[in-house]
Amino acid sequence: MPTMDKKPLDEEKNSSEPTVHDFSSPAPQLEEKKNQEIGHKPEKYVENRKVYETDEEEEEEEQQQQQQQQLLQQQQQQQQQQQQQQQDAINVPRNRDIEPCTTQWCRKFRCATMSIIFIVISLIVITLIMTVANHIQIKKSQHVKPLSPHTVAPSPKQPKTPPPSQFHHTFLYLKTSGYPDPDGKTNLEWKKDESQDEGNIKLLNGTYILIPQSGMYEINFVVQLYIPKGTSESIVSLMLKRKDNGKSYVFMKKSISSLDIKHEVIQSLFKYKFNTNDTIFLQMNMVKLISPNKLSSYFIISNVHIYNH
Repeated sequence: MPTMDKKPLDEEKNSSEPTVHDFSSPAPQLEEKKNQEIGHKPEKYVENRKVYETDEEEEEEEQQQQQQQQLLQQQQQQQQQQQQQQQDAINVPRNRDIEPCTTQWCRKFRCATMSIIFIVISLIVITLIMTVANHIQIKKSQHVKPLSPHTVAPSPKQPKTPPPSQFHHTFLYLKTSGYPDPDGKTNLEWKKDESQDEGNIKLLNGTYILIPQSGMYEINFVVQLYIPKGTSESIVSLMLKRKDNGKSYVFMKKSISSLDIKHEVIQSLFKYKFNTNDTIFLQMNMVKLISPNKLSSYFIISNVHIYNH
């Protein structure tokens, strides 16, 4: 008979015996059961789990660090934006203060420029108008039509009103020596007594007497002669001349021929009508016979009536 193996019987015996479980510590049993389900490798599983947990923690830490960095960057950007806004807020009033000044200056400059341009244009326009008006007036004066036979001739112009009447008087002393031609005809020279002068009678070049106004004049002249003894007989003539349009003519003449007297006088008193700007002068021969006494020879002329026409 075949012999039976005792070992299985022992196992069955052992298996048939009731097993006593320790319910006081269920956790180790659960862990064993889990370890058995996983593959009966409890130690390696724990290690892998720890590694996995550490990796997750590192990833979480990295994510937290990245989030913190992003938050820091956002905060920095916000701070920069706030600083930029503050700077802009500071700069804006400055620009506002500058712009009105600039615009006001530009407006003033433009107004001044426009005013100057307007004044210049106005002056140019006025000048052109005056020039055209003068040109038209000149043309009209040049192209005056002759009067027709039926045209009424204009009335003659009124004569200019003469100056008011004025009294004229002058007193002249004769120059008694210093003539270049003592024997020939010589124009006598005079010197005006300013203390006796009144009006506008003028003495030109010491010789010519200028009549200032038309009218009747009274002339009184005296020429004192000194004739030394032994002087040959001759005729001494004194002529009062008047210049008209460059020509001279005699309007009064006095002469003496007797040389027997040592002292002789040539004199005359008369009235004569003159026109404005007439010129008179005295001419004499033998001026060497004039007395050296300067106060004894003179010429007086005064107006007695003025013509206003």
